[in-house]
Amino acid sequence: MKKIILFLLLLFSYSVNAQIIPSFQGVYDKKLGVSDAWDTSNSGDLTFDGNTVTHTGFSGVCGGGNYGWMSAYGTEEISSGTKTWKIKVGNFVDSNCNVFDLVIGIVNLKNKGDNYYWVAQSGVQAYCYNAQSGVKHKMTGTSWSSTSSYGASYGTDDVIKVSLNMSNGELRYYKNDVDQGVAFTVNTSLSYYLGVGLQGAEIVIIQ
Repeated sequence: MKKIILFLLLLFSYSVNAQIIPSFQGVYDKKLGVSDAWDTSNSGDLTFDGNTVTHTGFSGVCGGGNYGWMSAYGTEEISSGTKTWKIKVGNFVDSNCNVFDLVIGIVNLKNKGDNYYWVAQSGVQAYCYNAQSGVKHKMTGTSWSSTSSYGASYGTDDVIKVSLNMSNGELRYYKNDVDQGVAFTVNTSLSYYLGVGLQGAEIVIIQ
């Protein structure tokens, strides 16, 4: 009798695990595959759907104000080690109003969700890779400290990998897995977040 009860208990345990574990494992793997999440607390006029952020508020009409720029930030604060993000451009709208419709990079402050994250402000350190031109930009405090040629331009369906090495300060980008080289040597005494400045674009963290 005891053997029968033990057999039934084992059979029940196997049946439950067979139904529950694959479902749980799928969710777990999905979370492991994504390196960061969007911070929705300082979002400006943006829509968040999981790992996707979309800015649809830009009318395409040029002139006035900040042209509808918005910024999205990652939640993870990076102060040591090596961190990589993979960002897919789901949609890119070139407004022809300016050359900053989309930039991807890192920043030490994340307080400009309703503006562009590289805006001049006391204490800011922002590093950008520009979609339209492929140039790189660095903002230190209240002035540009660097704008120069860097890599290839990018747009819809391109995947940009951002690699930040806090051991030696190297920040480099990859376009569709092609290394664009070291963009900057960052100030390693600060901590950084993923930063995306967008105007009429859809951006997805895919890894």
